[in-house]
Amino acid sequence: MHHDLWDFDSAAAPALLDVMKDGRRIPAVAHIGKMGLMFIFDRTNGAPLFGLEERPVPQSNVPGEISSPTQPFPVKPEPIARISMKKEELPKGITPDSLRTVKTCGRSTNSKTLCRSARGN
Repeated sequence: MHHDLWDFDSAAAPALLDVMKDGRRIPAVAHIGKMGLMFIFDRTNGAPLFGLEERPVPQSNVPGEISSPTQPFPVKPEPIARISMKKEELPKGITPDSLRTVKTCGRSTNSKTLCRSARGN
């Protein structure tokens, strides 16, 4: 995280493990954040084992706060938890109030995964 505005820091202590990659055993450290993203790094040099990509993220609307335009996301493995939802995946019978909140969040942040505001979540 460049700037942890959303409180998506570590959900647990990092784990030390060995990873088999390209026929080699690599000493690694794995970190799982609160969004279910797993970052895996080589313990000997700190390099990501499966790559990272910088993705645009919503900017802060808090006066005076400067947020990073991007955040790192691991290329692999897939998130261990759902981090986005399409309209057609909303639960049947969602209350009108909840539906309004979901729609407002998506429009206000222009994001598929993040919803935050100056008022807090």
